[in-house]
Amino acid sequence: EPLSKRQRKKLLKQKQWEEQKDLRRQKRKEKRQKRRLERQSKLDTNNEGNDRKRMRREVVPSTLRLIVDCSFDDLMVLK
Repeated sequence: EPLSKRQRKKLLKQKQWEEQKDLRRQKRKEKRQKRRLERQSKLDTNNEGNDRKRMRREVVPSTLRLIVDCSFDDLMVLK
């Protein structure tokens, strides 16, 4: 029984996918290793630690003031 055109295309795509499996795996591995090296080099250059933590430690004085108006306490429910 001969294969239909659609079935042949499907088999061809599957075969190509299987043949390129090792290549894709190798590319993923290289990409992961590249990201790992970039992260490591970034950490080495930034000896002070995380930028977010450093920003959090810096306290900046503010001129903002907060006022809470409690004049509506008679309208509030006890709950």
